[in-house]
Amino acid sequence: MFRTITKILNSDALTDNIVATIFTGTGTYYSSGLEFHADKLPNVAAIKEFISALINYPKLLISIVNGPAIGIGAATLPLFDIVYASNQALFSTPFIHYGFTLEGCSSYLFPRIMGKSKAMEMLLLGETITAEDALNSNLISKIIPDEKINKLFEKLTTLEKLPLGVIQTTKKLLNVTLKDKLNEFHDKEITAMEKVSKSSAYSNAVEKFKLRKKTMAKVSSENILLFLKNGVRIIKINRPKLRNAINESMLHTITSTLNSDALNNDIVATIFTGSETYYSSGLELQVDKLPNIVAIKEFISALINHPKLLITVVNGPAIGIAAMILPLFDIVYASNYATLSTPFIHNGFSPEACSSYLFPRIMGKSKAMEMFLLGEPITAEDALNFNLISEIVAHEKLDQLFEKLVTIGKLPLDVVQSTKKLMNVMLKDKLNALHEKEMALIDKSLQSNAFLEFLRKFKSRKSKL
Repeated sequence: MFRTITKILNSDALTDNIVATIFTGTGTYYSSGLEFHADKLPNVAAIKEFISALINYPKLLISIVNGPAIGIGAATLPLFDIVYASNQALFSTPFIHYGFTLEGCSSYLFPRIMGKSKAMEMLLLGETITAEDALNSNLISKIIPDEKINKLFEKLTTLEKLPLGVIQTTKKLLNVTLKDKLNEFHDKEITAMEKVSKSSAYSNAVEKFKLRKKTMAKVSSENILLFLKNGVRIIKINRPKLRNAINESMLHTITSTLNSDALNNDIVATIFTGSETYYSSGLELQVDKLPNIVAIKEFISALINHPKLLITVVNGPAIGIAAMILPLFDIVYASNYATLSTPFIHNGFSPEACSSYLFPRIMGKSKAMEMFLLGEPITAEDALNFNLISEIVAHEKLDQLFEKLVTIGKLPLDVVQSTKKLMNVMLKDKLNALHEKEMALIDKSLQSNAFLEFLRKFKSRKSKL
């Protein structure tokens, strides 16, 4: 990847029809930094060429930090001319803690930009800072709400209209005394990196770094709280003012966490719940934007195919997709305050999360049709009687339930996975096939008159608020 990026930068530097380069990440992360291997030294030459390409790039370099930036992902930010950051971004440079030396000219630029004291705190203590901290420390130019990142990209593409000669001259003047110093510091940092990467302590440091990357709490969104305790991941929806409605960014965060944890042998189970009085009021609808079908599809696929134990604690009302995903969990607990409702037909939506198959299979066709077509909410007691949940827990005892559930992390992972695999051997393929059909219908329903009429009424209600 380093060589690919370096090659593009060096090629674009010589292309007259390119005015600027924008650098960003996909999903919920900007970059977690270098990929380390216990049995392979980092390619110092490739790192050196990549950073040199950034230092010497003659055109406008812009970075959009869409999520956590760790290690080299954070260290190289001062080499960009303009740095925007999502309000969900975090910045961490834990080099020293993991036996690595500084890079990206951070040993010179961080103290110069944010002051020696704050730079030392980040670079030596490995302190993680938020987007607001980064803005106050002059590490970034502006904070952009996560939901407005796409609009920022649209705005930045208009840079092509700027005269290339003026951009290059302006950048050259601004960097006239800086460029030589950066190249000098870069050489010193790379020399130190080569020495450290060959040290006897390096392999141990890499193992520690790998462990941290696997188990760190991904606080990439204040709307999704992620905890890891004794081998049990807890995913908590945290938008109580909006009844824990789930937006596109939250779907990406949950999906990324599930897929990452599926490969992490230190995690045995995942517990999903909501904060305060609501489990979730379902997908957040926007008046000027259709739901992201791909994000919904990937989220449900992650639930269907998750190989570990999936538990949910329904702490309050579960509406729409929040209710429909419940049969995809292995164990479902519900507070006595919980209610379940699937009013999607009234909103012009079709069933999702394999509910068109699982609800009739679990609770019988008649009750499922009543829930789906009439939108009738059911109580926790009804859900228990219809086998939709495993147990009702008194609301005041939910904390005790969580204390009990985190002990599941002591179970042998291989036994948990093999047991789940055996129990789902006939079901998984059917669910994936049905999921494809449901998503195709949802895609179609979003263009239907029923949904457009619902959206029109929704807009009208929003405008009166």
